[in-house]
Amino acid sequence: GTNLIDDTFSTAPSRWWQGKGKWYVTSRWSCQPGWTWLAGTESITPVLWSKQAFAGDFAVEAFVSNKMDLSGQPGYGHPGDLNVTVCGDGKSLNSGYSCLYAGWSYTESGLFRKNEECAPRSKKALVETPTSGNMNFHRHWFRVRVERTGNRLRHLVDDTLLSEYEDPDPIPSGRIALWTVGNEYGNGGMMVARVRLWYE
Repeated sequence: GTNLIDDTFSTAPSRWWQGKGKWYVTSRWSCQPGWTWLAGTESITPVLWSKQAFAGDFAVEAFVSNKMDLSGQPGYGHPGDLNVTVCGDGKSLNSGYSCLYAGWSYTESGLFRKNEECAPRSKKALVETPTSGNMNFHRHWFRVRVERTGNRLRHLVDDTLLSEYEDPDPIPSGRIALWTVGNEYGNGGMMVARVRLWYE
């Protein structure tokens, strides 16, 4: 269909703007600096916003991972928190629906409507031992997907449904944000290989 955005960031990311942190092409692994993708880093909470706002039904799918920030084991100072916010105002993450994957120190995933947690937390789709020694984590691109149909929101990772919520008072429209939570020094961050967005 014509209402599809498929961005691999091989050219200037003109559909996006950095809300927080520094977003640029850099290496994912400190042991293999030749492999590079778009990354958000140099902030405790790097945030990348879409310039375009979306209303109605849509699905956003992001292929993301953590940026390696330690040269030895475990390789990652803060694994997880590969998060997507939809229907946001382009300024504040708590203005829309926020889908958190592997948050709370890599223990659970959750769904928030603005400042309120609106669905039970999930332990599904978490990779056991999220370190550089586990290739199922170290080399994996997580497919984080958020679907909106009417007043229903669904959050999936690698085809596993983590949470679902029917909003009696749906947020009508807004922008999309990709973001993570890093350590206090602003190291690590989020790698983004591809974003696909189907919209009404």
